[in-house]
Amino acid sequence: MRIATPAADAALAAREELRSWSDLADQADRLLVGWDDLRPVEVAVVEVYNPAFDLQRRADKWSHKFNAGELPELLRFLAGLALIEAESWESDNPEIATQAIAERRFFFGDRVVHWAIPWLESVRIWDRSRSELAGDIQRRLLELGELHRPNPELVDTEGMTAPGEDLFGPLKTPPPTSLLAGVVVLDKALAAWGSSRSSIHADVPEEYHSWRKTCAERWETLRASHEGTGALWRDLSARARA
Repeated sequence: MRIATPAADAALAAREELRSWSDLADQADRLLVGWDDLRPVEVAVVEVYNPAFDLQRRADKWSHKFNAGELPELLRFLAGLALIEAESWESDNPEIATQAIAERRFFFGDRVVHWAIPWLESVRIWDRSRSELAGDIQRRLLELGELHRPNPELVDTEGMTAPGEDLFGPLKTPPPTSLLAGVVVLDKALAAWGSSRSSIHADVPEEYHSWRKTCAERWETLRASHEGTGALWRDLSARARA
């Protein structure tokens, strides 16, 4: 018979979360079967920032090594942190357990959710064959955002970001295909607009502006419905409307 203690309950919760992250990684793998569009990796989605150093800095602490840093790989790293937490509670090592919790929360908030949700949104809208699966992964990630609350929208935001920046970075004009413009632009969308990743910089189609408006409305919906990541969707909506 399992004896109910705070540590035992925490270990059980961590193992349940481990299953969620692992299932999401498997779903993301299935989503990418035959995928030949914009890769689900932060540097490709954001364009103007490469997180490789920060990813490896975080991973080194846990004796982990990233490869391409695509979404399934990041989700498996989060699953690994949940496993470390569970095993640490079970072996009476609360210090490591709490470190694994904190690392999971900050890694999810800093290196995953801000770009993965918008990328999944574009897949959901622009790829009919993957729409349902992309939507399910997005929904489950947002639910985990409510659990960890990495980016809640606070009443007092003074000091949260540097002057001239928001949670995504400097408030300067980004490339139109960068997430920093408030949208993720797939090659499928560009082809539908008669454009390309290179030509859109000089000749922005009208449909692109409509897509930004659609995304701004979606981010506002997420802002209202998912408080744990609400600050991200506030800032992304503002960028899409700029």
